[in-house]
Amino acid sequence: MAKRSTQITVQNNTDLDLTLIAADLCHGCWTNNASPPSTIAKHSSAGWEAESCGILTGTEGWAKYQVTNLGNCVPELAYIYWDNSFVWANDTQAIYFSVTTTDVKPPCDGDKGSWDTSGGFPHGGTNPPECTHELFGVAAGGGGITGVSWWDVAVAWPALLGLTVLGQADINLQFTVGLRLKGSLGETVGSQSILAIARAKRQPSLRKLFHM
Repeated sequence: MAKRSTQITVQNNTDLDLTLIAADLCHGCWTNNASPPSTIAKHSSAGWEAESCGILTGTEGWAKYQVTNLGNCVPELAYIYWDNSFVWANDTQAIYFSVTTTDVKPPCDGDKGSWDTSGGFPHGGTNPPECTHELFGVAAGGGGITGVSWWDVAVAWPALLGLTVLGQADINLQFTVGLRLKGSLGETVGSQSILAIARAKRQPSLRKLFHM
């Protein structure tokens, strides 16, 4: 197994297909040469994995997908970035994601994969609530450090910096993120039972449970 790897699964809970604009690896290799898929169909899941390939290396990269809204709503950009460095720094982000109506410049290889605005394509602007989407965290896990919540690592890494500063552990991360209409409970849980999810997570507050 690679010293560093990051596996990302995207649950598209919306009625819209996601179309790949660009994806790039700044460090590492695609696991089994499987890069992000060209399309993530509505109400389906798909993903990819990247890993270190070399001595004292990690994996860092990003993917951009277009959400083509219907009617008069402007298109959106679903952006996912990850960084699983061999030696983590204070500013290391295990994962970051956003949905915008304008292009996003990744922190590495930001000159690649721009969201083309030629030909008068209507990027930018503000969408009404009925066509404003968001990415949200569904699940996270990882091997290498026991007793660590990997969502905590993703958002509060500096507090845990000393655990892998020497790169001694194998850090193999798995993240699942979902795309939903902003604030939609139905597109958050999909076909799953809300009660079963709440019981499994031991969280009575639906707002806290689903990051709303």
